[in-house]
Amino acid sequence: MNGNQKGFTLIELMVSLAIGLLVALAAVQMFVTNQQSFNLQRGMGDVQDNGRFALDFIGLTPAWQTCGPLAASPWDAALSWPRRMCRVERQPRLR
Repeated sequence: MNGNQKGFTLIELMVSLAIGLLVALAAVQMFVTNQQSFNLQRGMGDVQDNGRFALDFIGLTPAWQTCGPLAASPWDAALSWPRRMCRVERQPRLR
């Protein structure tokens, strides 16, 4: 390049465009990978929440069965607990 010329040559522009394209592709790839990881983690959290709900629901069933005719569901037994105490009777152990 002569001392009186200013600017970039076509080759320099093409090289810089190719480098910029590679950087943009890497950023998009990172975004897609992070999005997939986020969706996987959210799904695993949903599975844990559903399992916890199921175990809590199963745990309420004995209290629901011993609360008498006023409780129509485990949720009624759980919600009415402060007003009337539900007694959970222990089952005798079989020997």
